[in-house]
Amino acid sequence: MKLSVKEIQSLVDFKLPSISELTKFIGSQLGQVEGIIDLAAKFKDVLIVKVISVNQIDGSDHLNACLIDDGGVLESIERNKDGYISVVCGAPNVRSGMLTTYLPPESIVPVTFNQPQPFKLTAKTFFDIKSFGMLASEKELDLSDNHEGIIDLVGDYQIGQSFAKTFDLDDQIVEIENKMFTHRPDCFGQIGLAREVSAILGHQFTSPDWYKDVIKDDKSSNQNDSLEVINQAQDVVPGFKVSLIQNIEVAESPLWLKIKLTKFGIRPINNIVDITNYMMMLTGQPLHAYDYDKLRELSGDHGVKLIARRSVDKEKLTLLSGKEIELEKDFIVISTDKQAVGLAGVMGGFNSMIDENTKSIVLEAAVFDMYLIKKTSMTYGLFSDAVTRFTKGQSPFQLDHVLSQTVRLVQQLNSNSAKMPILSANIINEKLINPIVQVPYSYINQILGSNLNSEQIIKFLSNVEFEALDQSNTEVSFRAPYWRTDISIKQDIVEEVGRLYGFDQIEKINLVREQIPSQADFNFILNEQIRSFLSARGANEVLNYSFIPARVITNSMSELDHHYQIKNALSPDLQYYRSSLMVSMLDKIHPNIKLGYDRFALFEIGRVHSTYLGKNDKLGVPDYQRRLSFIYAVDDKLSKKIKGASFYFAKEYLTQLFDQLNLSSGIEFLTIDKIDNKLWADNAKSYSAQRSSAIFYNKKLIGLVGEFNKSVRQSFKLPNFLAGFEIDLSVVDPMNLRPKYQELSKYPSIIRDYCFAVSQSLAFNDVFSNLRDSIIKFTEPSIKINIDPIDIYLKENEKLKQITFRVKFTDFNQTLSDEIINNITDQFVEDLNKKIEAKIV
Repeated sequence: MKLSVKEIQSLVDFKLPSISELTKFIGSQLGQVEGIIDLAAKFKDVLIVKVISVNQIDGSDHLNACLIDDGGVLESIERNKDGYISVVCGAPNVRSGMLTTYLPPESIVPVTFNQPQPFKLTAKTFFDIKSFGMLASEKELDLSDNHEGIIDLVGDYQIGQSFAKTFDLDDQIVEIENKMFTHRPDCFGQIGLAREVSAILGHQFTSPDWYKDVIKDDKSSNQNDSLEVINQAQDVVPGFKVSLIQNIEVAESPLWLKIKLTKFGIRPINNIVDITNYMMMLTGQPLHAYDYDKLRELSGDHGVKLIARRSVDKEKLTLLSGKEIELEKDFIVISTDKQAVGLAGVMGGFNSMIDENTKSIVLEAAVFDMYLIKKTSMTYGLFSDAVTRFTKGQSPFQLDHVLSQTVRLVQQLNSNSAKMPILSANIINEKLINPIVQVPYSYINQILGSNLNSEQIIKFLSNVEFEALDQSNTEVSFRAPYWRTDISIKQDIVEEVGRLYGFDQIEKINLVREQIPSQADFNFILNEQIRSFLSARGANEVLNYSFIPARVITNSMSELDHHYQIKNALSPDLQYYRSSLMVSMLDKIHPNIKLGYDRFALFEIGRVHSTYLGKNDKLGVPDYQRRLSFIYAVDDKLSKKIKGASFYFAKEYLTQLFDQLNLSSGIEFLTIDKIDNKLWADNAKSYSAQRSSAIFYNKKLIGLVGEFNKSVRQSFKLPNFLAGFEIDLSVVDPMNLRPKYQELSKYPSIIRDYCFAVSQSLAFNDVFSNLRDSIIKFTEPSIKINIDPIDIYLKENEKLKQITFRVKFTDFNQTLSDEIINNITDQFVEDLNKKIEAKIV
């Protein structure tokens, strides 16, 4: 948005501060300043001069030797004996006695001012006649595209006077970022900006008389003998007003109007269009003018009808730009009773445009739904100054004011014109009038952290023409002016007071608050440790849906009865809550092998639900368990090259994980017939009875580990080399997750391998736990023991099996000797033999 300092000065009754101070206030209390355009520098050398004589130059068909009077203001320039300046001019309208604009030598031609290489004038000679500078056209001064002749100033102007000062071109344009005014349509006009500038500088602003009061009751008619206006889309067109003006002449705008538009970057077109654009820049309300006679030709036999309606699908319209568009349905168009003549709020139609033959015009002022205008603009790639304003939510109450003032300006430029009364297509609903907002003074100060009294608060808002009602010692009621569409609740009032007072003036106080350290999320830490541990060993995490199809449950040999069924399942594959993570994992093995992954490990951390777990009485929702599921799979082709059973691969991952989570000391592996928990017993149906174990921690069942039975492998199309585990994570003690540091011993370790022959009926875990207990029993506390299983050898038709362990002895106080290790070995071997009849081989 562009703010003209000169325009603002003309609307306030006090002197504005310097441009640097003004932009500082604007930037802190109104909107971000993006830049300043210094028009004074652009037009500083242009003077008003009088042409004294004009003589055609011999040998030229269009050049004239002219003498001009500058009032003697230029000191260092060559003159004739009468004090006049010689200028050669080729303009066809140059004549003696006229007032015009002059650019002396060494000045920059304004139209080139912002070019990379501005054009600087110098004294030149044409046909032996010296020319000092030039007489300028509107195009050369960058005021319009007219270059058919030099500017002809009509009026009482002082010779030698600065053209910029005379026509307010010694101005500075402040560019403010548009997004700051997303809900402030009033700030898209100079009157609204002047009001804001006045208030932030501490002054009362009074709107022009023609713009002041809201018209609550719209009693105007919607038709007369010449025109009928109809609103068929009141849900998206809350205001639609027009005025017919007859006997007008379309011509060039006067210079003052061209200059005002040029300052805002709008190119002049003709007096009618320029007035609508000028009023838009002044008030923020876009207007549009139609050629009345063209509307009559485009209407039916019952006179001219101007209608606001929804568009029809595939309806065609040629815009002012010449572009033809095919409309979709439900956009807003302005039309006659026969065809569309404009795309509402965006661009007028070519078939009703103003041209030099126009004798009567229909002026339209309307308000449209801001969201639909935005959609229209984006759909058809049409962006204009009108779109910028209509997408900010205009107030319908300003239509009468703006339209009436526009009619007055048109009549000033067309003295013989005749206007008809304003026609309105609807009666404005009084509910749209801004509500009265009641707010305590203490509330304002509490939110802002300020100490403002009632007089200050009322003055801040009165400066921007808010109406203060029902004042008391404790509170006040405000009604926002009709052009403010963003004030409806007391928080809006607080924000307005803070902005007008200046947020930077509010005392900065450090907040005093109790600092409570955030509690560590145990589940998050546990999940991260598990992920880090397993992924470092080549496993990949998967994330499956908590809902599963019935086939997965039956394939895993589990019972449907204890699974919660979803009443409104999104699909047949999402019918049941899963009671085990492993069933989801089993369903992912075959697709991965089919894709060419012949050896991989997967894991998932998630929740399971089951009727066996019951419901949470407080929340009334099914209870759940947090579990970890892991699976190790090798394709049948590759598994032939791998020694050992898949069970031990999965168990190795599990035992190392237990060690990582500090659970090893309480773990026991028992046969799955020891399970007395209904949920785990149902989960165990997927596992092989001979090659699986139930996992107990401190005598509590926490999971399963093992290979899967033949029926499950066939149902899921699984390879033979496959094993996994699933454990309940609730058994992990948060204290065990704290990192524990163990320094390295300064002394070398001793490693010994021991092979024991034990009964085939004896479980591996029994051998391992008894071995560990016996070694610890006969070893000094300073010696750390680490036991790893190496091999299990089982020969058919033999009563004994051989299990090999590797034991690492590390002392932190001394270097171990063979004598010490042999002594320990003799004792724990004898003890182990007594316990489980294990014989060392």
